[in-house]
Amino acid sequence: MNQVGEELFDLSAIADGSVEAPEALRKIREIIADKGVGEHIYASLCSGVGQTLARRPPSDEARAWFDACKQVSSLFRQQEQATLATQVGVLADLCLAAAKFSELHSKSALLKRSYVLQILEMLRDRGAKDVRRSDVQAETGIGDAHLSKVLRILEASGLVLRGRVNKEVTVTLTPEGFSALSAKHSEPDPSPTTQPQTTRLDMMPPVWRAEG
Repeated sequence: MNQVGEELFDLSAIADGSVEAPEALRKIREIIADKGVGEHIYASLCSGVGQTLARRPPSDEARAWFDACKQVSSLFRQQEQATLATQVGVLADLCLAAAKFSELHSKSALLKRSYVLQILEMLRDRGAKDVRRSDVQAETGIGDAHLSKVLRILEASGLVLRGRVNKEVTVTLTPEGFSALSAKHSEPDPSPTTQPQTTRLDMMPPVWRAEG
C-alpha cells in the first residue's frame, strides 16, 4: 500500500465513526500537510461527525469534536486552504450547537419540567401503545404550538418516538423514556431544611439581653 493509500485507510476509521475526536485529530495532524489529502480529510470528518451527531452524543463528546474541528480548520487556514478551513469550521459550529442543545435539553433538565412529566406519565400509563397526539393535547391541555415544540425536543432526546397512523400523528414512550421516568421517580425526596435551634437567650426580650 502506497503512502496515499495508507493515509486514506487511516481516514476511513474517522469516516465510519470508529475513533473518538482526540484520536481523529492526531491522525489528521500527521497527514494534513501532505499534498492532495485535504478533500479526503474534509469528507471523512463530514461522515464521522454526521454519524456522531445523528446518535445525539452527550455534551462532552460533541464539544470534543468541536475542538477537533476547530483545530483542523485552523491547520487548513495556516496552509492557506481557506475553503477547506471554512467548511471544517461549519462542522465545528454544528458540533457546538449539538453540545449546547444537549446541555439545554438533557434528560435530567427535561424531567424537572412539570409538563414534560405530565406527558411522559400519560404515555407510560398507556403502555407501549401509540397514543394519538390529539389525545396528548386533550389530556395535558398544552397549546398546539407549544406541544409541537415539546414533542420535537423529547424525540430528539430519545424519550419519545413520533409516528403516523393513517393521517393521525402518534406518540410513543421509548424504552429510554420508561427508564428515565423510572429513575426520576426513584430519586429520594429532598431532605427537609434543618431549622435552627432556639435558645433561652433568643426567647428573652431584647432589653434583658442588652442588660445581661
